[in-house]
Amino acid sequence: MYRIVNVIDYPAGMEAAIAGYKEIFLTTDLNNFYEKFGWTQMDNGYSPDGQVSKICRIAVSLK
Repeated sequence: MYRIVNVIDYPAGMEAAIAGYKEIFLTTDLNNFYEKFGWTQMDNGYSPDGQVSKICRIAVSLK
């Protein structure tokens, strides 16, 4: 079982915030997993093999 505490605890979130980005994005086929940790679904996309994949985003900052 994975435990996600805060997106800024992870290198990608921290690096994005340091670089000045306000949001980071991910794609997933998991339902209601990332939403539990503050991510919001913004749309659906397609993976390289043509499967529908959710596109999610979350705000990042160094505050």
